Amino acid sequence: MSTNESNVTQGPIEWFPGLQIATCIFYSIILIVGIIGNVLVIVIVIRYRDMRNATNLLLTNLSIADLFLLIFCTADGYQHLFGKDEHRLGKFMCSFGPFIQNVTSTCSVLTIMAISYERYVAICQPLKTSTPCLALFRTVPTVIFFWLVSCLISIPFYMYTNTKLAETIY
Repeated sequence: MSTNESNVTQGPIEWFPGLQIATCIFYSIILIVGIIGNVLVIVIVIRYRDMRNATNLLLTNLSIADLFLLIFCTADGYQHLFGKDEHRLGKFMCSFGPFIQNVTSTCSVLTIMAISYERYVAICQPLKTSTPCLALFRTVPTVIFFWLVSCLISIPFYMYTNTKLAETIY
């Protein structure tokens, strides 16, 4: 068995100036459009009582999860873009970032599954569809359950994320 004892040091990752600016503009557009769109969905469902049905409550939950994902993923993306291989958001965010990203992603997937199932029942089995009041009564606990399951599944991302000082991560 042979070993390699060479010491190769890589400098920080450098972006092409045009690519870094284009990525920054792209992140900014996604962040602005995403926040405006998701906030509008939440406001409309909360403000107008006739919009409160099971599907729209699930879409509101999806908007809330997407808002968290936009805020935390975009912040992490910006810090990687300008961080020069250093995590500049602090030790807490180094552990909390992957946790919240996984929580919101898991909750989004569970919510989309629930919307798909709800639409399947409404279209393919319309006689099994319950009254709107009963559907709302079941939707709120389901949404709370999704967030709890998402948090439980994501605990290892918070507990087992280690922070170490390194000269370079690549």
